[in-house]
Amino acid sequence: WLRARKYNLIDTIKMVEEATECTAEPRKHAFFPDPAEALSVESSLYIKQYPQIYFGHAKNGCPVFISQPGRLNIEGISNLTNIANIINFHWHAMMHEYVHHLDSMRKTSNGKFKRYECVCILDMSQLTAAKMGKRAMNITKVQSAIDSLCFPETLNKMVIVNAPGFFSLTWK
Repeated sequence: WLRARKYNLIDTIKMVEEATECTAEPRKHAFFPDPAEALSVESSLYIKQYPQIYFGHAKNGCPVFISQPGRLNIEGISNLTNIANIINFHWHAMMHEYVHHLDSMRKTSNGKFKRYECVCILDMSQLTAAKMGKRAMNITKVQSAIDSLCFPETLNKMVIVNAPGFFSLTWK
């Protein structure tokens, strides 16, 4: 967290306090250990509407997380669940799935594993301006806000691929 706040102690303390407040409610639910209960639907159905997966390791040993927001089907997700449940599932993913991947790396003979970080690839193929509606952007922004505040140490690198020209205008 010090790195995230450029080693400014006052800003770091404020960030930790904000993160503690942000995690208070999810902590009461043990960060939603059951993904289906968090989403109120089987997680495989959700993943079909918003493809994302951990797949392999980067050259530096970090697990690779691939997300395809361009294939996000907001209508499909809206029929399955709601934003609150999506956020619950995000807490599950960060506190249970991600930790599982890191623990399995630590237990293997992967000598490059040194820090609890991942490489995130955002594949923007199939992203259109129509898919960048308010509901879709809200999902992405809320998840990013949680990650920035509560898990700043987990991102090694983010790589955005296949981004259409308009993307830089909508994502500041």
